[in-house]
Amino acid sequence: MSGRSEVERDLLSEVYLRLHKHEWTDLLEPLIDAARSNETESAFELSLDQLVAEHQSLRDASDALPHLKRERRNLQSMIDIAADDSKRRLQYHVDDVEQRLRAAEEMLAKHLEVDRVGRTAARTYRLNSDGIRESLKARITRDGPVAARAWLRHANFRSAVADSDFAGLAVGHVKSWCREHMSGFVPDDEQAIAIAAAGAHAIVEARAGSGKTATMIARAAYLIDVHGVDPRSIMFLAFNTAAAQEVADRLAKYLPDATVPHAMTFHALAKRIARPPENILVDSSETSRPLSRLVQTVIDEFVHDPAHINRVRDLMLEYARQDWAEISRRGDDLPPELQVQFRRSLRQETIRGEYVKSFGEKLIANTLAEHGIAYRYEKFFAWNGSPYHPDFTIFDAQHRARIVIEYFGMTGDADYDEQTSQKRAFWKEHNASVQPSDQVHFLEYAPRDIARPDFPDMLLADLAEIGLSPDRLSEDEIWSQIRKRSIGKFTDIITSTINRARQRRWSGSDLRAEWARFDSSAAIVDEFMELGAEAVDRYAELLVETSQIDFTGLLWRAVDEMAAGAVEFGRGGRVEGDIRTLRYIIVDEFQDFSPVFYELLRQVLDAAPQAEVMAVGDDWQAINEFAGSTTKYFTDFDEYFPGGKRFQLRSNRRSIGRVVALGNAVMEGHGFPAWPIVRGDGEIRELVLDDLVPTRHEAEQFSGDLLTPALLRLIASHLDADPPRSVAVLDRRRTRSYWTSIDGKSIELKGIEEYGARLLRLLDRGDVDVQFGTVHGFKGREADAVILTAVDVESYPLVHPTWALGTVFGDTFPSLVEAERRLFYVGTSRPKNYLDVLVPRTGQSMFWSRLPASLIIRKATWAELRTAVQDRSDRVEIRVFFSKLSDDEFQVVRSWLKENRFKFSSRTGAKYWWTVLDELDEDRARDSWIGRHAGVTLEGWQNDRLIFSHPRPRRPF
Repeated sequence: MSGRSEVERDLLSEVYLRLHKHEWTDLLEPLIDAARSNETESAFELSLDQLVAEHQSLRDASDALPHLKRERRNLQSMIDIAADDSKRRLQYHVDDVEQRLRAAEEMLAKHLEVDRVGRTAARTYRLNSDGIRESLKARITRDGPVAARAWLRHANFRSAVADSDFAGLAVGHVKSWCREHMSGFVPDDEQAIAIAAAGAHAIVEARAGSGKTATMIARAAYLIDVHGVDPRSIMFLAFNTAAAQEVADRLAKYLPDATVPHAMTFHALAKRIARPPENILVDSSETSRPLSRLVQTVIDEFVHDPAHINRVRDLMLEYARQDWAEISRRGDDLPPELQVQFRRSLRQETIRGEYVKSFGEKLIANTLAEHGIAYRYEKFFAWNGSPYHPDFTIFDAQHRARIVIEYFGMTGDADYDEQTSQKRAFWKEHNASVQPSDQVHFLEYAPRDIARPDFPDMLLADLAEIGLSPDRLSEDEIWSQIRKRSIGKFTDIITSTINRARQRRWSGSDLRAEWARFDSSAAIVDEFMELGAEAVDRYAELLVETSQIDFTGLLWRAVDEMAAGAVEFGRGGRVEGDIRTLRYIIVDEFQDFSPVFYELLRQVLDAAPQAEVMAVGDDWQAINEFAGSTTKYFTDFDEYFPGGKRFQLRSNRRSIGRVVALGNAVMEGHGFPAWPIVRGDGEIRELVLDDLVPTRHEAEQFSGDLLTPALLRLIASHLDADPPRSVAVLDRRRTRSYWTSIDGKSIELKGIEEYGARLLRLLDRGDVDVQFGTVHGFKGREADAVILTAVDVESYPLVHPTWALGTVFGDTFPSLVEAERRLFYVGTSRPKNYLDVLVPRTGQSMFWSRLPASLIIRKATWAELRTAVQDRSDRVEIRVFFSKLSDDEFQVVRSWLKENRFKFSSRTGAKYWWTVLDELDEDRARDSWIGRHAGVTLEGWQNDRLIFSHPRPRRPF
């Protein structure tokens, strides 16, 4: 049944189910062929029930003939030998049989004639079909698929060509045309179908790297060149100026002698329709940010106005002190498995602005901060060859670690309790191996301690026993220390509230009314929402007072103008077009559509009902819901654009197969997978940051910092390739603090860009193609190699403490987690060939740890990556190993080493004491007290190379 339409295949399948499939095929198929042929259509208008009835009658006639003939012979034999009176009775039966036999023969003859006519009609149809196909092919070449299909319908030949045949002819024509007119761009079948599509609204679901921009540009050029569409009746709508300009430039390249279609952003279209007299507010650069300044004006009124400043101060101090896991009680309504995920994913923010893992850690951090005690959160310590990050480290005046505080919040878990015991043992061993002046006081607390109302007093009493007894800062002193950062956080919250409310055209009253539908059960959340509602109204008032309009207001203004009858658009007093003349509208990045964009497009379609919308996007890359977009228009396209068709672009033209497979696995169960078509070298590497054992020079230069030497090694491995690879280092968080060392001093670098600039200076490679940014900011871009940092439970998913404020805009915890999944997918889909993923030994992101084992991911080791920052000095590191010492000898040797300022190192596979000398005197080393001690081995290392060993050589490591 190949080549038949779907309807015909369904019909034949049902026939076969109701009849014997192996019989009458030669009869039924020609009858179906004949039924759809114009020449025989009237003669064979047979319904399925009639076909079945005809078939059964023919079977009955065929079965009856031999029985009737046999019965007639038997009766005739009986007549020959029967008496006269019996002959008369038998003759009656013979006559009956003869009558039935003639009826059966007539029925058989009738059906045989049907069969003959059907076969003749089928042959005629096939001859006619071949002719129709040739005519169709010629019309597609001359007029294009749309006109050719219209000809089929008008000439009533549509039934003569299967849909699959028509699609094949159209695809072939599109490919041939693109090969000739699109400078080497030859679409695949899916792209060709999208290029040729017409007659209805359509959505093109285009996976990452599938060439959606090239496809849409080819579509516009094809419509103009093949179908004769007026270029000014085509409009591209993009979400940013760069994308719109790229489309315009590429169209001008392919259409040098033709007028270029309209290509602009939604905001540009709104401006050309509304032509507002007000000044339009837009942040055009880092130095020109009038929109942000107006929002900041609203914030400044809150923080400087005496009527508001105390509200803001009290609110932000309360924000920093509250347990947001308890405030966000909606998590308790989740299924048990999501409740666990909710607790793990929700970050707590301290007074100092750090994200910590639990309220217990937050309470400790806040107690320290409120008493002016400086600390480092999760500072690095070496522990048996692995990094160890205790919760809080307090330093003395010489910047030495003096107090370590751990919050053991998961007591009762066997593995966790074992690790807790090991940490206690670590500090005991550490203190036994160093001078008293270098010993560290270890404090630990459990959930039962945190639950005590007087826990802060308990912590302060423990610190006082160690000799640390500061006074509590006043509220004004605390506010003065955190004011700038807290106002920044308040600004982020209020700005988001304003933006999302204006996307929905809500006033402050609307926002309050919507929030009233939720039972927040937390006064702090209600106060945030009240201040947000006041800010929404004040922002709108300032726009009017200053005769300004923002982009969202501009969009709504255009909606109103079109509803009132406006149809022309232009600028500078010049009309550029009339909405009513539009026939084809192409919308890019449709996964980021929002209510105001939809309302504007709806007005366009009301003015131009003949226009067909083709929306293009990838729902796997919908990562802007926090800014007011929604995927509902993408998911429910048919509802918002009735009769809409769906097309798919699955072929990934960017990345190698294993990278594409990884992205498919991340998004499994959330839509159709992408298809890899790129061949080439490349790999995915997983590297456990905790397993990095820095060289002595790395350890000295980046004391307490593993990330910097790790990234330097990874970046260098790609830059040293032949040819060098472009590299992108991407982080989940924009405001993460990076601690590293410069000239022996520990410094804090804010954000991935500032940190990246430091790394490039350390690499000192000149002009290299290495970029640093966030995953969100790198969407739509690509690199040969991508390095994802911190793929852990604290980054993917990251749910902000104030997520509950977003519930008024439709946010739910599951929806936020899925948005985080899509963000992680964006990160994994940026590389062309190489992807490096940095993970911790424990606490990896669920998006990574739950990937199937079938993926080709190599668990790389740091040993295979050479250090990127070499020690070019002549200094020599002396390492002391000892074995087979009695306990007394061990204590004597260790005391000598401490007195001579040796330090203990615990590395994977080796433990030793070490010190650094400006130069090495081998004879002096051999004759020293330690060199002559039995059971002791000395080694000298220079530039990570073994240069001396006494008394016996050891295998380098």
